[in-house]
Amino acid sequence: MHQVELRGSYEQIGQQQGRPLRQMGLTFPPPDPKMLRFAKLCEEIVGQHAPGFLDEMRGLAEASGLPYETLMTMILTIPFEPQDVPVPSCTVLAVSPERTKDGRPIVGRNYDYFYDISEQVATTYRTCPEGRYASLGDCDIWVGRDD
Repeated sequence: MHQVELRGSYEQIGQQQGRPLRQMGLTFPPPDPKMLRFAKLCEEIVGQHAPGFLDEMRGLAEASGLPYETLMTMILTIPFEPQDVPVPSCTVLAVSPERTKDGRPIVGRNYDYFYDISEQVATTYRTCPEGRYASLGDCDIWVGRDD
């Protein structure tokens, strides 16, 4: 498993993730207009609750050379049609605040989506944003870091 440490402002953290993508020559097709509209609605909500995440996506787009709207749509909507998702796919669960003992939401995710390539790309990220709490998380594709 690869280990990566990301440090700095959220924009710098995004740039650190984007540079290797540019080196790989990664490209994506433009987003479907319907998904882009939905992603922009999601972006508005994310901006209210986690503006640093948007800074991180902008840094990622800038450093990777990929269009921001393409990345934003992919990251915020995971635009896959159910018939295109291999089985098993990522397992996600959420418990609303009114159902938890302390009144706080619980969100969990298991990265079991690309299990066939996980051995080559599975990564543990230690993320240390300036002035914020550090976190430790795993993913098996680069976009998973942004979940």
